[in-house]
Amino acid sequence: MKANIKSFLLNLFGSLFSNARAIDGARTSPFFVAIIMFLIGNFFPVIPIMVATGSAKGSDFLSGYTYGVEVALAQQTNEISKLYDFKVNDNNELLAYNKDGTLKSDANEEQPLVEQYVNSNTNNIDLQVYYLNRVPKSKDASVKTVSTFVQYLSDKTYKSGTTTEYAKTSKDDDTKVYKPSYLILYPQGLVMAIYKDNSTNGGATSYSGCNWKSFEKNTDIISILANVKDSEGANITPDVKNSAYVKGVLNNWKDTFNLAFKERKTINFWAQSGMYYGIYLALTLTMGSLLFLLTRGKKNPFNYMKYHTCVAIEGWSVMAPGLLGMIVGFIFTQYAVMAYIMLLGLRTMWLSMKQLRPQYN
Repeated sequence: MKANIKSFLLNLFGSLFSNARAIDGARTSPFFVAIIMFLIGNFFPVIPIMVATGSAKGSDFLSGYTYGVEVALAQQTNEISKLYDFKVNDNNELLAYNKDGTLKSDANEEQPLVEQYVNSNTNNIDLQVYYLNRVPKSKDASVKTVSTFVQYLSDKTYKSGTTTEYAKTSKDDDTKVYKPSYLILYPQGLVMAIYKDNSTNGGATSYSGCNWKSFEKNTDIISILANVKDSEGANITPDVKNSAYVKGVLNNWKDTFNLAFKERKTINFWAQSGMYYGIYLALTLTMGSLLFLLTRGKKNPFNYMKYHTCVAIEGWSVMAPGLLGMIVGFIFTQYAVMAYIMLLGLRTMWLSMKQLRPQYN
């Protein structure tokens, strides 16, 4: 093996843990090598973010503890299917029709589609389902939107053990209140929020950005959701006391949320991956600039190094933080974003304080 190749390989692998190797590799190897390491090293910590975003499902909020809302969801879905048809038109909008084929009136849209489900054990409302012929948001405050209605529902409370609205008027009022879970369908998408049992604390909410673009056109969605088959393909009689039927409807809704989230998931995947990759690249360039500034002192033996050499040193130094950041990101998902930033900062600090430090007599 030629001496220059051997030296390059020693620097390449040694730079993972040796600052001296990183500096020697940056000074003796072509600049394009530093660029390649710069791009690859910064890509490693993005991988856990890509995996987490790519594996997200619209139904994730229904995959945990649902506080029994699946029973109410099964009952409400079946009742709604008897009164209305919900079809996606050619403009990817969900429209509500009466059974005679006419469009559902918007006159009472702030009332639940069917009689709200009341839990026989607690006498609390478990779920309210609405259809709003509104846009999601608007800059015009006078326009009724889905967002304003969501806020309205979020602020509304009921007296515990009843179906009566009750708003506390003072801090001294110790009346127990709760908020029902809700599901809102509207032309551009759907949103659902689950509240904890007999509580005003939220349990889970659906992702934003769900839409109807991936759904089959002019097909009654609710009837499909209410229809559950057994393992032999026979229809299961709608009955909330039948766990198989309740589970089947819940699974149908999970499929619906997954499909509704499909486009947003793709957008999130590329947007988040690209954003963090860009942040990491910019951060590495900043750290390279910092090395350049820290070596400008008269007492620093490396003050002769040019700017591109300092950036190359940083490029040779990112592989270890990148690999460690990727590992930490997979093990501790909640720290996936910050792990690499902290590790890169530590590596740069180590470089400046140990290998590139000033020399005093």
